Amino acid sequence: MIYMTYRQAISYIYSLEEERINLGLSRIKSLLTLLQISPEVLKVIHIAGTNGKGSVAEMVSNILAYSGYKVGVYTSPHLKDFRERIVIKRFIARKDSIDRELIPEKKLVALVREIKPLVERIARTKAGRPTFFEVTTAIMFAYFIREKVDFAVIEVGLGGRLDATNVVSPLVSVITNIGLEHTDRLGKTLRKIAREKCGIIKRESTVVTADCNPEVLGVIRKVCSQKKARLIRVRKFAGRIFTPAVRFYKFRHFHARQQSFDYYGSKYRLKGLAIPLMGEYQLANASCAIAALECVDSLRLTPGIIRKGLRYAKWPARLEVLRKAPFIIADGAHNPPAARMLKKAIEKYFKYENLILVIGILNDKDAKGILGCFLPLASKVILTRPFSPRASIPFNLASLLPPVFHSDIFIIPDPAEGLKYAVDIAGRNDLVLVTGSLYLAGAILKK
Repeated sequence: MIYMTYRQAISYIYSLEEERINLGLSRIKSLLTLLQISPEVLKVIHIAGTNGKGSVAEMVSNILAYSGYKVGVYTSPHLKDFRERIVIKRFIARKDSIDRELIPEKKLVALVREIKPLVERIARTKAGRPTFFEVTTAIMFAYFIREKVDFAVIEVGLGGRLDATNVVSPLVSVITNIGLEHTDRLGKTLRKIAREKCGIIKRESTVVTADCNPEVLGVIRKVCSQKKARLIRVRKFAGRIFTPAVRFYKFRHFHARQQSFDYYGSKYRLKGLAIPLMGEYQLANASCAIAALECVDSLRLTPGIIRKGLRYAKWPARLEVLRKAPFIIADGAHNPPAARMLKKAIEKYFKYENLILVIGILNDKDAKGILGCFLPLASKVILTRPFSPRASIPFNLASLLPPVFHSDIFIIPDPAEGLKYAVDIAGRNDLVLVTGSLYLAGAILKK
């Protein structure tokens, strides 16, 4: 087998980004067959949705780890290190905390060396070369199976039906919410996108969703009916009668960067739960996490473990406060639904004189829609470029801005320099918001 360094392994994985996103399951199934591994052996919580997938994965895996389980966690994209995508969590009793181990460099290199000739073998067939995400997903499955994790919490990459992760038979599936995204691949309407995301629903399985849009719910209900799957809904409590198929949450208060809420479920009715993640949407995400775990009968959970798992959840670049005076906030909102939720949270939680927007967006995103959410808040706009080959050129973003902003637009392609300039011109009572892409947030957090 050819010698390979860690840098060479990562370079090889990234070279596969040149392959256009090509949804389908044939290549991932071929890779797994050649690797002689079967995802069916994993106990999976499978998470899809437009926004909130990573937050739900973090809270589900935290609760499981605090319960003493060895938990594999697969999320994307990463912020600073590719290995953040593939993590194993364990509870360390002597520290009373969770150890989050990124896939070790040596094991990643060994897996890339093993998988590379298989990728080239498949590339010579009619199926074509496996993509970046398919290869990363195959590496994840091989690593989690060989490390004998107790549970695998797996986030869908794109869509659901044809996503490379959709080769599992999950204990429970979660569809956080559904909005217009990736319309070029998933469909131009909410109904079509919902159908694609509902592709993760398996026959006679259990599905949890926090989506309240009647159009989306109609699709989810129809698919569940066709597949005889049980649907559990998560909703904000509004004094309604409890039903077996609905779980409720109720906001209590916000204090010291912690949200407190009550949860009303089938097994647990928990008051005064706390999460360090801001935004009311995170209450829905936390409730989805609890509701999903309530559906797994074999789990040894206690109210205390659930409280602990939520209280110590960490999910960077989601309304993350990096500094005060002036406030610097990083958030990876990369589609209009996420941008709207972020805007609402900024207005609810922060008081400031001027907002300086540092924004960079990928060219396959709805840049006009994202900008439209933030421009009413901004007094100045700094257009920059995330570190991604898919990043929009700042001058192209500038062409989407209304003329009224032209005197307050600054084009600074380097994200670190853009943030530095924003901080330099900000007053102590101002707020600097870095958003538009997780790739941009990751570049800022690296600095």
